Amino acid sequence: MVNVYVSWPGAPLKNSLVLRALEKSSVDFQLISQEERSATNNPLLQWCTYDDMDHELAHIRRDDLLSSSYTFRKALIRKHYLSHIIQTYLTKRPESILRTACPTTFEIEISYADELEEMWADELWDVGEKLDGGDSWWILKPGMADRGMGIRIFNSKDNLQRIFESFEGDSEDEDGSGIENEDDDGTAVVTSQLRHFVIQEYITNPLLIDPAETLDKSLKENNLIGRKFHLRVYCVSNGDIQLYLYDRILALFSSETYIDPNEVDNEDSLDIDLRPHLTNTALQTEAGEANVRLLNELEGCHVLSGDKAGILKKADITALMFQVKDVLVDTFRAALQNPVHFQPLPNAFELFGVDFLVSHSPSSMESPFSVKILEVNSEPAIELTGPRLNWILEDLFVATAEVCIVPFFTRDGNADTENWKIGETRHNLIKCMDESITLAELDVFQGGCKAASPPPMSTGSGPSTPSRKRSKWDDQDGDEDEVPYVPQLKRRHKTKTTVKSKESSSASSQRSPPPAAIYKPAHSIYVPPRTRHPPIQPSRSVYSYERLNQIEEGSYGVVFRARDKQTGDIVALKKLKLDEEKNGFPITALREIYALMSCRHENVVGVREVVVGDTLTQVFVVMDFIEHDLKSLLNVMPAPFLQSEIKTLMLQLLSAVDHCHENWILHRDLKTSNLLMNNRGTIKVADFGLARRYGDPVGVGGMTQLVVTLWYRAPELLLGAKIYSTAIDLWSVGCIFAELILKEPLFQAQGELELLSMIFKLLGPPTKNSWPEYSSLPLSKTISLPSPQPHQFKTKFPYLTSACLDLLMSLLTYDPEMRISAKSAMTHPYFSESPLPKHPDLFGSFPSAAAGEKKRQAFESPTAPRGALYKILEDTNNITP
Repeated sequence: MVNVYVSWPGAPLKNSLVLRALEKSSVDFQLISQEERSATNNPLLQWCTYDDMDHELAHIRRDDLLSSSYTFRKALIRKHYLSHIIQTYLTKRPESILRTACPTTFEIEISYADELEEMWADELWDVGEKLDGGDSWWILKPGMADRGMGIRIFNSKDNLQRIFESFEGDSEDEDGSGIENEDDDGTAVVTSQLRHFVIQEYITNPLLIDPAETLDKSLKENNLIGRKFHLRVYCVSNGDIQLYLYDRILALFSSETYIDPNEVDNEDSLDIDLRPHLTNTALQTEAGEANVRLLNELEGCHVLSGDKAGILKKADITALMFQVKDVLVDTFRAALQNPVHFQPLPNAFELFGVDFLVSHSPSSMESPFSVKILEVNSEPAIELTGPRLNWILEDLFVATAEVCIVPFFTRDGNADTENWKIGETRHNLIKCMDESITLAELDVFQGGCKAASPPPMSTGSGPSTPSRKRSKWDDQDGDEDEVPYVPQLKRRHKTKTTVKSKESSSASSQRSPPPAAIYKPAHSIYVPPRTRHPPIQPSRSVYSYERLNQIEEGSYGVVFRARDKQTGDIVALKKLKLDEEKNGFPITALREIYALMSCRHENVVGVREVVVGDTLTQVFVVMDFIEHDLKSLLNVMPAPFLQSEIKTLMLQLLSAVDHCHENWILHRDLKTSNLLMNNRGTIKVADFGLARRYGDPVGVGGMTQLVVTLWYRAPELLLGAKIYSTAIDLWSVGCIFAELILKEPLFQAQGELELLSMIFKLLGPPTKNSWPEYSSLPLSKTISLPSPQPHQFKTKFPYLTSACLDLLMSLLTYDPEMRISAKSAMTHPYFSESPLPKHPDLFGSFPSAAAGEKKRQAFESPTAPRGALYKILEDTNNITP
């Protein structure tokens, strides 16, 4: 018997559809109340609203509890998150259909209208340029509102300013200030309560059809009026994760004849009638359901948009469905790459309503009709479908029960869902995607989750990192990686439920036990299993550690050496300075922790935990204690590292950098003081405070050039490049390589111009062959290049082998596109020639300044006796006592 909790307050239609679907299923169930839900031990189904769902109980009882919603899915259902994940996905997969299926979108965060003026010079620069041209229309949408609330269209900066001012007016009116509400259509919002908006390119060439023609095919074309519509597509996401598209797609029409906004005479977009443009039937107070059709019902209707009129054919509708399927797949894949805001769970399913607009471009070479994704809705307002088409909703809920619920609660599985291939249709559901995990993938995942560790301090006297108030806290990972305890993933035991037949209960006791199920982890390859992270565990107290000594203090934190009272481990304890933080937790600390958690590697520092003190401003990051940083060692070593030792250090550094780049992380501050080294020859890359993801969409102003300490900064940064990638880290690696060889920094410049001069002297001035993009850099016109001359590498490094010199020159190359990658550098012939890399355990050890150790003072041995001393000794023999 399966206990079922059903709760849809304010949605009686949905409540009845759920109960009807359960009655038609083969699962024996009984309804329970909210109070009985946590007390029952029977298998449990929560088919209810998100707010009424017990998400914690769903996490604890993953084997026998099924929920009708994922806990984390705002990457899909919030417009500004959806825009971000799509842009990120397109940056890495430009061939995706989303490139043409998603309108140009900008995300803004605004509380008051007067903030808009500054945004035109920053976030909205591109939009402002298009608006200044006077030939583009844009649509404003709140990131979290639904049912058409807050939607406005505009074509100028002044109009957008007036829109936000009108929203503030609405807010004041609600407060009782007496300001009259200018919006009489019920779609006004309050800016300060929403804050997140998207500005999206308005599609001015939608497909236009008269819905009346679906009811009366005898209507003449000249009697038809073109009306805009959007497609409402229902899709079901099951587990972690299968995606199904319901093949009965709705077309929701606007209530008025469409008018191109470019043909409207009103200069103020606030005066534009939105009824021809808004297709949301929730806003149509009169006969909204009369404007709802099935997409298949539009077959044979006249196309009333574009220069070339025609008939919408069945082939056109089929092509639209294929486009919808492809867009849905890539949209969900984009969400899966953001596991923070979308986490599909094995014991959950969810119904989404996805809105698409159909554009009409008769001159298109591929297809005149193309879909544009608008938004994804959770708990879609299905009651707006209307009584005429309620039957498709009933079939949808019955299909959801058959595909998602019955297989979960039936031990022997469901033949209707087995061997279901991608593209195949069952129960009117088209299977679009099936992202399942294999044991091999699980092994790879677990192997990549070893604990890394963290840093002590840099005492070097080199230049500080630019544009950053922080400590020189370069504490690094521990001596050895320790694999954290990982609970074994449980196989989900599907509880046998009573099928509605008398024979089943009598035969159940005689049935032989089922064969052992094939092990399959119950989680997605994109989301780590939740059992790795125990639910709701509070942070430990800082008093779990005994403070030993202070290592260093900076602008953003104080670092101590401490001992864990439970384990006795020596750790580095970084206290964050929060007293003067205006935005709460420092963004640099968040960014560093995120980067370190994303790049777990044996040569990358890791975070053990975050502990707290007595007040909200006492937050400590716990990292493993490392004895040295490489810069301090170079300063105290009597001689440089041997070539065999340099090869070992470089291989470790390149391996760490390659791992970061594979995880889409740029370090942006590689230098010897950020490389920590223990007494066993293992180095770890530390200080990820300036790190950031690359491949994500770049803002209007581009990426900042105020990164990387001056002596290690790549020439493209010095010349103002706004877009850069992994090559800047490899230039820094080249500078570190040279510093290990010379035992001093390669470019010890006092300023950027002096640094460029030193680079030009060593590499020779850049030419069209050595750096084709040099002239396109913002600051290249301000630099006077010296006369052409060959590079001076052989003069600067006369004793290097040809292979060593080649690797150094490959790293210190002008053109970022030609600069060697970390992965390629690890296979360079330099590392295979004699002498071979030394094993890290054979490295020498040094006293740790961070641990308070001091170099043992040399003592003076007595000198050998001289002749005069012997004479004195003989004279003393004659002395009588």
